[in-house]
Amino acid sequence: MSLLLTACGRRAATHKEIHAPVSRLDADGTQKLVALIETYYKVKDALVADDVAMADEHTLHLVTAANNLTTGDSMVSVTLQARKDTLINACKAMLEAKNENIEVKRIYFRQVSDAVYAISAAAKLSNAGVYRQYCPMAFNDEGAYWLSNSRDIQNPYFGRKMKECGEVTDSL
Repeated sequence: MSLLLTACGRRAATHKEIHAPVSRLDADGTQKLVALIETYYKVKDALVADDVAMADEHTLHLVTAANNLTTGDSMVSVTLQARKDTLINACKAMLEAKNENIEVKRIYFRQVSDAVYAISAAAKLSNAGVYRQYCPMAFNDEGAYWLSNSRDIQNPYFGRKMKECGEVTDSL
């Protein structure tokens, strides 16, 4: 959908165009991909808040969203299916760490983040307002990425300790 403001049949001096997210998937697949990413944000936000119970709850929903993601019949479907399997396995590992401290969940969340980004990139998602962010200090200076719906840094790997540590490196 595109909104364009005009005046007297000419383009207005100031205009704002609004575009819906698009990808190589069909419309239903793109919608399901956006829903998956929105569920991912809830897991991320729970880790930012150091809330293990909410992280587990939203991780369960993320598995469901991943299972619902349709990859279509195109050449991209094989690539997406492999990344989807990686995502589901990383989510299951996060859930199996139920009795572990939040730091163990964060280790698996790095894999979840990489898989969601890989799915989004393989689908060539755009106009989605997704920001890939990076913290060079995560995991003893190995560094780690995550996704956000805002340019503002809310680091899930450090939670409340250092939640503003990181930078935006890419956007979809």
